[in-house]
Amino acid sequence: MRRLDLLLRLPPESRRSHRLHRRGGASRPVWLALLIVLVIAYTRNRPSQEPAAPEPRFRAPLAGDTGGRPPVSPAAGPGTSVTRPPAHVTVTSRLLDGRLIRKVAPVYPPAAVQKGVSGTVRLRVVIAKDGAVRDLKVVSGNPLLIGAASDAVRKWLYRPWVLDGQPIEVNSTIDVTFKLENSAPAAGGQPVFAPPPAATMPSETSAPVTVSSQLLDGRLIRKVAPVYPPAAVQKRVSGTVRLRVVIAKDGAVRDLSVESGHPLLIDAASDAVRKWVYQPWILDGQPIEINGTVDVIFKLK
Repeated sequence: MRRLDLLLRLPPESRRSHRLHRRGGASRPVWLALLIVLVIAYTRNRPSQEPAAPEPRFRAPLAGDTGGRPPVSPAAGPGTSVTRPPAHVTVTSRLLDGRLIRKVAPVYPPAAVQKGVSGTVRLRVVIAKDGAVRDLKVVSGNPLLIGAASDAVRKWLYRPWVLDGQPIEVNSTIDVTFKLENSAPAAGGQPVFAPPPAATMPSETSAPVTVSSQLLDGRLIRKVAPVYPPAAVQKRVSGTVRLRVVIAKDGAVRDLSVESGHPLLIDAASDAVRKWVYQPWILDGQPIEINGTVDVIFKLK
């Protein structure tokens, strides 16, 4: 009765606050805040799920790869249309010499004869689809001899190259050697043109024909993805492994060597590429072996 009497004497605002206190209303915000704190603490301390294992991503090698050209799809099959800039195929000098059907000897420049200059001019040539020399660039040589060598080689003609039933352009190098019969032309030495010495036979692990990475990639018919090495995942190692490959006559990878790449990634890339299969290359109606490069890129998600 005394409590009721005291309550009636309180102002209206105080009565309302007293009723909330009696019903527990004043304590609700406290419990609500405590619940929010518990939820946040649980969320932060909850064990995180293990991230998915990173997958190696493969990027097809590029023609004359400089890092600035767009990649070509590695899944392209033998029937895929591939944009082919001129002369994707490179042949050895020995193979090129064997297809020469018209050869014009260079004229020994009088200034070079007078000065007793001799030596070899090396030219990088592009043989067109009809066998003519479409383009050439000087790799090395004495300035007094370069003009005569270039003028002669531009008139040379080769038997056209036919790959998979289609004429193609090829890259190669030509050596034009100038030498004097006697070391002193004033004493009666006569200028002569000496054909280049026979090219060194390719090693057993190489092939006489080299194709661009883009052209090689367009003939890939079976690709095995590399397994990302756990040690590389643990150490967050990523990067590109570049391999030099020899494609056998049946399209299998006959041999490979490492050109560059992280040691933790090399074995995985090599094991995968050894299982790849390409559409065989047919040159002049005969299957041939091919050289090329393959890039395998490992990238963590």
